[in-house]
Amino acid sequence: MRLCSVCGDLTSVGSRCALHPRTSGIGANHAVHTDPRWTALSQRMIARHVGQFGYVCLGDGPEHATHPSRDLTLDHVLALEDGGAPFDAANTRVLCRSWNSTLGARLVNARRMGHVMRRSPLVLDERAQIRARFLG
Repeated sequence: MRLCSVCGDLTSVGSRCALHPRTSGIGANHAVHTDPRWTALSQRMIARHVGQFGYVCLGDGPEHATHPSRDLTLDHVLALEDGGAPFDAANTRVLCRSWNSTLGARLVNARRMGHVMRRSPLVLDERAQIRARFLG
């Protein structure tokens, strides 16, 4: 038996009681991310990225600049909940795990608050400029 990390009630499963389940975990627990097609696509796209750029996260505009990272993951550009194609390479980009997790948590929290998060064309354009500078 353990105490729920939220309310302090006794629980026999994990660190939270039934009234306070984890609301994150859209990564490894999400059905698409456990699909063998996603695993193969992820490995292929990350290998292609590393071949082109090395172990570098290209960032996501001024808030998250280009930096070295050996912990790269594949991100959906258009979220699945917004109609993004789950196994389309054109709907993916390679990011460092920490930034991918941050963006996922922001999306979940914004939706929970009733807000809609969209990537602005300016941020996507800045990413293209960063890639151009990085490639030379």
